[in-house]
Amino acid sequence: MSNLLKIQYQHIFLFDTGPLCDLKVNPLKDFLYFLKFEGQKGIIDFSYSWEKDSLHSNLTIKENLLLDSIPTSLIRDNENNLKEFFKTLENPYLIKLFEALGNLNDKVANLSIERLKLTSLIKAMVSKSEFVFLVEPESFDSYETIATLKQCILFEVDTHQRKFMIKPSQKETWLDITTHLITKDEKHSYIKKTIESTKSKQTSDIDHYQEAKKIA
Repeated sequence: MSNLLKIQYQHIFLFDTGPLCDLKVNPLKDFLYFLKFEGQKGIIDFSYSWEKDSLHSNLTIKENLLLDSIPTSLIRDNENNLKEFFKTLENPYLIKLFEALGNLNDKVANLSIERLKLTSLIKAMVSKSEFVFLVEPESFDSYETIATLKQCILFEVDTHQRKFMIKPSQKETWLDITTHLITKDEKHSYIKKTIESTKSKQTSDIDHYQEAKKIA
């Protein structure tokens, strides 16, 4: 159990750097500036989820998922081919989120807020990037969807050693899986605080996570 915790809770950063409307930079730049502050050099391998600017509104759900995220061998007019690809993924929670998308031929411009958010999240998750940047990922009416998304993140951190950076509208939603809280001082320099208490709150999540590992 302790080893699982050590692996599972390595790289989930929660950005409490002010409301999005008050940010002087795009949230994507905020993530990138932080990595530079942390000493990250070279090309940053990342995927990005914010439905306001990470999707193409004139394309369908399927076309958005195929663009940049899915192997080019799947780019053909065959919805079943895409569904078969998702069935091969290791992450059972990502598969569950994908199944909730509904008709993949719906235009993004016509989607509800929840389906728009879900499409953006899945597009970022299904990529093989080292870093995953999520903006306001908690914008769902369903508690079950948020819980599934959390499990999806935990699975990716442990299984693929991916690093997640979350800029929420509701910080409290993510504190139970967060390892580091990122804030700024009066000079706008980043402050990184480790959240040790997180690990003691996750008994139920860990149980679910272990079951998923067995299934996978």
